[in-house]
Amino acid sequence: MHRNALRYLGQFKDNEDLRKHDITASTKRPSSFHDALSYARPRTKGTISRKDALPENSSSTSKELVYPTLPFSAELSARLTRVCEGFRELALRRILSTPVIERLAMERGQIVRLASRATRDREQSQALRQKLTPMERLIWLGFSVFHLYTATYQLDREEMAETFLECSRKMVHGSPIENDGLLWGGCVVTATKEIEGCSLVQGEAVTRTLLSRFKMSIEQMNDVAQKFLWNESMSSCLTAALRHRFIVAPKIEETAEWRTWL
Repeated sequence: MHRNALRYLGQFKDNEDLRKHDITASTKRPSSFHDALSYARPRTKGTISRKDALPENSSSTSKELVYPTLPFSAELSARLTRVCEGFRELALRRILSTPVIERLAMERGQIVRLASRATRDREQSQALRQKLTPMERLIWLGFSVFHLYTATYQLDREEMAETFLECSRKMVHGSPIENDGLLWGGCVVTATKEIEGCSLVQGEAVTRTLLSRFKMSIEQMNDVAQKFLWNESMSSCLTAALRHRFIVAPKIEETAEWRTWL
């Protein structure tokens, strides 16, 4: 409230006569209270209120890397209900830290707004990613690339390709869900290669690693990716990127169609 209005109201504190005075605005003229408010400077268009503004360090970049334990808090459980099955299973196995879970619970609109913010915010996000495990970093980047694959920063996609290769080297024997997460990351990198103008330096290396490590058909890869974050568009791009890598050999068995990868 404007200071003049507060000063006017303050007159009632120690003045008994004023306390008994009828301050209701007359029909002819507004009260002194309304006069005081009339001097208040109007809010500039586009000004963000304190409630809506994001604090300087409100993002996950300022938080410690905490790996939640069971039983999860009600707030964290609510967030997990908004993430995909594969990510939820990784969180339940304490493979994902709280900042990563918070990221995965965001909607696409929030990701778009964050991507358009200042360079300083981007640098903070990159600093946080350096603290994450390769698997967490792959999922963090994959989540962004999936939502922004038609307009994402090229650096994010390059970093994701390098992270996939790093994770594949270090995770020699991972759990089934970790391997599924790694497969999903490789599928995202390979699928986005098919988008016009989105070539990657490490793109071919990612595709070769994806095929040699998992030895799956395209249909099987799509089935695994569906547990995480996937759609028909990504499925079509993955098929276009990989179909020339397979040789179809029909009628080897009467009821089977055998495939091999090149």
